[in-house]
Amino acid sequence: MPSSSGKAHNPVPATIRPLRKEDLPSILEITAASPEAAQWSAESYAASLDSGIQGWVSADENGIPGFLLARRAAGEMEILNLAVSPNSRRKGLGSQLLCQALLWAEQIQVTELHLEVRASNSAAVKFYESHGFRASGFRRNYYSSPSEDAVLLSLSVAQG
Repeated sequence: MPSSSGKAHNPVPATIRPLRKEDLPSILEITAASPEAAQWSAESYAASLDSGIQGWVSADENGIPGFLLARRAAGEMEILNLAVSPNSRRKGLGSQLLCQALLWAEQIQVTELHLEVRASNSAAVKFYESHGFRASGFRRNYYSSPSEDAVLLSLSVAQG
């Protein structure tokens, strides 16, 4: 995996572990404080876990400051949601979660990863680009509340 841009400050030791249903209140708190992240209901998160979607959380002594959800579809992987609480950003947690997802991609032998981000979320675009993702298209009016286009980002990974 390409290295990050080196912009993370004060890396925090965190444990990356599978997401559990009892983590959902923390996940909802993170997304409520992160309007740029996809806003799912508790029911949608619970249903996603029941449907085989993979999720991980970053856990530390203060709780759960970040999470990532991904799914395998037709030999590819899609990152569905990645968010870190505002007071825990720029400490390497997003990179740790993304690395976990990339390990899973290797384990399930996918060669393409995809995701969407709000067009206005330049911090997310820069984050993913620092990990080798490249813009691969747009989806008009993909997001609601407010209505906004999505930038499609993709990463090809070699299996070896």
